[in-house]
Amino acid sequence: MRIAHPSIDPATLHFARRLVRIKARQITRSARHAAEGRSDIEQELMLEVLLRWPKYDPARASREAFVEQVVRSRVCTLIRARRRRPASLPLTAAALLRPDPADAVRCVDVRLDVQVVVDRLRPRLRQACDHLRRESQSDAARAMGANRSSMMRSLAQTRRMFTDAGLDSYM
Repeated sequence: MRIAHPSIDPATLHFARRLVRIKARQITRSARHAAEGRSDIEQELMLEVLLRWPKYDPARASREAFVEQVVRSRVCTLIRARRRRPASLPLTAAALLRPDPADAVRCVDVRLDVQVVVDRLRPRLRQACDHLRRESQSDAARAMGANRSSMMRSLAQTRRMFTDAGLDSYM
């Protein structure tokens, strides 16, 4: 059953903008993140709120709680991504337009290795992997008609297969 989705109201939008400004300011205080514009981070956080808004369920949480969770999740993702990126290499448009050929080769190698493992999976595990590429664990379990605990068992089994194939660093 699909819940009729309420549009984002002005008060929630105002709350989201204020929260996003605060979080962007906190992120850019760090020297590592100072090079990136605060306004870029604000835009990215607001975009995440707007993209995730269709998944808001008033029966599960308040609008503010949903916005806080979306922003917190995206901030964590941004911080993790920036920690992995070397601080000495500025991210510029020119750098993005010049792909590194070695990265392309590594990407193809990883894709092939992952595909070999996925092809060995039982159909049900392969279906779970396919859903998890696009959806959360809860959504994937729901789409497969399973509960989250059985989905977690399937994931553990799949992770073991990837670990046995030497691909655990990509999970």
